[in-house]
Amino acid sequence: MLHILSFLSMAAGVIYLVVGVNTYTLNKKSTIGKAFLVLTASLALWSFSYSHAYVADNIYAFSFWNKLSVFGWCLFPALTLYMVFTITESRFLESNLKCTLLFAPAALFCFIDLFLFLPDKPYPDGIYQFFEIANPIYSYIYTLIGMVRLVLWQHKTPYKIIKKQVRIILWTSSCTYLLSVAGEFVIPHFIPSFINCTQIYGVIMIIGIYRAIRKYNFLLTPNELIVGELFEETMDFEFLVNLNGMITRVNRQVLQTLGYGLEDFMSVTFAELLNEENGIRFHEWITEDNIDTTHCKNVRIRTKSGENIPVNMSIVPIRNSRNDLILGYLIIAQDIRAMEELKREMLSHQETMIKLKESEELFRTLTETIPYGIICTKKADKTIFYANKNAEILFKYDFNSCKNMNVEEFYHSKAFRERLFHLIQKEDKVINQVGMMKRSDGEFLAMISMAPAIYKGEEVIFACITDITEQNRLKKNAVKSEEMLNKLMDSIPDPVMVTDIEGRIRYCSKNVESFLGYGAEEENFPKNILDFLEEGKNKEDKSKLTQILLSDVNIIQTTYRKDGGKIGIAEVKASALRDEDKEAFGYVFVARDITEYKKKEEKLARRKAEIEKMNQQLLKSNEVFKQKAEKDSLTNLYNHEYILTLLKKEVNQQHYRPKRLAVMMLDIDYFKKVNDTYGHQTGDKVLMKVSEIIQSCIGEDNYAGRYGGEEFLVILREDQTEESALAVAEKIKERISNCIFENSELRVTISIGLALFHGESVHELIKEADKLLYQAKCNGRSRIERSIKHDN
Repeated sequence: MLHILSFLSMAAGVIYLVVGVNTYTLNKKSTIGKAFLVLTASLALWSFSYSHAYVADNIYAFSFWNKLSVFGWCLFPALTLYMVFTITESRFLESNLKCTLLFAPAALFCFIDLFLFLPDKPYPDGIYQFFEIANPIYSYIYTLIGMVRLVLWQHKTPYKIIKKQVRIILWTSSCTYLLSVAGEFVIPHFIPSFINCTQIYGVIMIIGIYRAIRKYNFLLTPNELIVGELFEETMDFEFLVNLNGMITRVNRQVLQTLGYGLEDFMSVTFAELLNEENGIRFHEWITEDNIDTTHCKNVRIRTKSGENIPVNMSIVPIRNSRNDLILGYLIIAQDIRAMEELKREMLSHQETMIKLKESEELFRTLTETIPYGIICTKKADKTIFYANKNAEILFKYDFNSCKNMNVEEFYHSKAFRERLFHLIQKEDKVINQVGMMKRSDGEFLAMISMAPAIYKGEEVIFACITDITEQNRLKKNAVKSEEMLNKLMDSIPDPVMVTDIEGRIRYCSKNVESFLGYGAEEENFPKNILDFLEEGKNKEDKSKLTQILLSDVNIIQTTYRKDGGKIGIAEVKASALRDEDKEAFGYVFVARDITEYKKKEEKLARRKAEIEKMNQQLLKSNEVFKQKAEKDSLTNLYNHEYILTLLKKEVNQQHYRPKRLAVMMLDIDYFKKVNDTYGHQTGDKVLMKVSEIIQSCIGEDNYAGRYGGEEFLVILREDQTEESALAVAEKIKERISNCIFENSELRVTISIGLALFHGESVHELIKEADKLLYQAKCNGRSRIERSIKHDN
């Protein structure tokens, strides 16, 4: 039977190793994958060790394999619970102290099994009984807590895939748990010789977890599987989010345009970048029931500076090609600010379109003057009855040579034109749309403004058409122009100023007015940047401007004067403008008011200084309390309790790092006579002087304490031999005998009992020293009695 168990245990170990390594290679960066690998490794060690322990032919071989397996079966419950906490994202793991306490029972049981249960010595009864009761409680309670945690997590999560994963793990874990409990507490009542094989039952649980991994992508990180295929260099904003909506990756365009850094997206959901209404709807868009791509128009995304950028957004579910499960979502957002700007420009012509109804002459004059293509069609049959010259140039077609031309011939898609017509009927006002148009040499992208009207008693449609192919190309390629630069500067929340090489201000953004309290057109507005930078200070020559701008970007802190004379503090970022030859031809300054920040910074510094002062006082108080807790107030030696604590510590260390240890018990001879003859104050001075002599004789590496009254206890702890310890004792006795006190007639002697440590307990060692002290007293006092024991 034992050989069968040995084979099964060996097979289980192989299964644990194969599953653990295979899972780890699926995703080497996964924290859960690493925890699972350690768990399977501990189970493999347990199984391999017991496969040899079952067939061991003597108690020493069995003890070796059993102690090797202790690292597996002691760590298994703690590792299992740790992995469950990691999977369920428990806040328990955020505390290092809690993590330490989680593994504390495992460390305790490892220590007991390794160092207290020895094959050739009887087990300590109390510790063995504690181990037999506490170890199963620790194992089964930890496992039960992990299973309960998984049940609660399964009930709480809204994701079907997680519910399936947890269901498989719970069923297989329950089987392992019940088999182990039955083998531990039930079956032995019927079969006394039954051997509980939890390391073999664990195969059921590990196979269940492996099933969840392979079929439902458990432990895998979705963005690590697909990120290489999704993030190319595009001008659109791209976000990768997990099933909970947490942002896991963004493309470079997001960082450049929205102004965020990578650290800003740590532990941030995509919903936090949206306004409150869209943030709530976002969680509806990414539910598992929504399996198709979701398109959202005119959604506002917030930049780091607080600006809201309008975008058209598509939410694409990312699926596993093997099992069609949703791994995460790719969000593609197209910046439509330029599109909205074009729409606003086209809306500005609505007034002109209304006036066309009043006069045909005025209509023709305006249409020939306006720099857009104008086409007028009859609503009934869609025929063109008028087109201006700009329309003929735009479409490269002579409309006057061909009467009753159907306008749909110039649309790339008839469906697009029908949609425009439907919008006009629905809205009954000017509409603006972007679409593709046709001409003789190809196609072009156009902005189309259309409005219904009555012309000569007949319903007609006026269309204003502009070729925006080039503008669209410029937008996508981000070509800088003066107009776009001005708009960009005005969109920056901080004021921007541009100067020439002499520092004369040539341009100011609109935000300068809100920053200073007065606009650039007012007389008191600074003409030179030095007037702004050095407001409230002594002005220096213009060469300083060149010095502070020696490198490309500088950050300058300066005061400035607001409207009304109020002085503020500003942080100014200065950058040089350079031509193709790297020569500076001007400068750009971006200012930010940091007055309140500096006030808070100064307040914080003062508060920090106060706290630091309080901490120093507390440290001093703690040191005083520590001295009082450890030292005798009269002699400044260690007190009775603490010298015994130090002795216990030294005796315990002898078991691990044997160093010869000696203990002396000392007593002042006829000390009562000193008190009776000279008074207690003189007696106290004698105690203080004797204590000082003892401490100076033993050095800083050894310990001395007042054991009680006129008795002292000395611990010699550094490689003491009987001869070296005796030399220290002789030195103490000699110096005390020769000591002259304030009263020249007063002399005292001391008796010493010297004992060397030979493996006794603390109590036995003190008792031996005290016995030798008593012998010294009996043999005439002012002498040293030493132990006659020798090392074996």
